[in-house]
Amino acid sequence: MAAGVVAALAGALLWGFSGACAQVVLSDYGLSPLFITFVRSSLAAAILLALSFLRYRQQLGQIISCKPLRLRLLLFGVGLFLSQATFAASVASSNAGTATVLQSLATVFVMGVTCAARR
Repeated sequence: MAAGVVAALAGALLWGFSGACAQVVLSDYGLSPLFITFVRSSLAAAILLALSFLRYRQQLGQIISCKPLRLRLLLFGVGLFLSQATFAASVASSNAGTATVLQSLATVFVMGVTCAARR
């Protein structure tokens, strides 16, 4: 349980740090939100694949050889990229704090719409 708490805290800290860094890069260097998202996602994917290859080579091979799993992974990747790109665009339009609040509120709105639709 302690490891989970530490991981959640580290994730929150790194998310905040990432948003602040994105704000600096977007405002001071004029890079586009899509470029920042592409670079960040590509580096994260490369690191994750390398670590997965070293530690879970057999499972990674099974995922790659299974067409339905590849399709699910691709759709997940596209959705994650779009989520990150909209966050970066929000940071570019406002600031990291406001973008984080908006992204957090999106979950509340999705839950509200889902509850209303299922009622």
